[in-house]
Amino acid sequence: MNWIEAFGYAGTGFTILAYSMRRLLPLRIVAILSSASFLVYAGLIGSAPLMLMEAALLPINAWRLVELLRPASGGRLFPQRPVPAGTSDRRGS
Repeated sequence: MNWIEAFGYAGTGFTILAYSMRRLLPLRIVAILSSASFLVYAGLIGSAPLMLMEAALLPINAWRLVELLRPASGGRLFPQRPVPAGTSDRRGS
């Protein structure tokens, strides 16, 4: 096994691991690692179909991960601090 194949085997391992997961948060993280590994591997071996598939899956899994993290903060990834009553929320006033 050479170092290029190591990326392919890592992607394979992450994919198998993702399929075995029950919880969505670790599944999305491992799926992102899988796509990243396969994307590097595809680039190194020059496989356009594999690169295209992983380039499509990576942002999908990243977006779904962001969606999973949002509910804990009231629907916002970066919640805003509440404005005290009787003050303006406008900056510079």
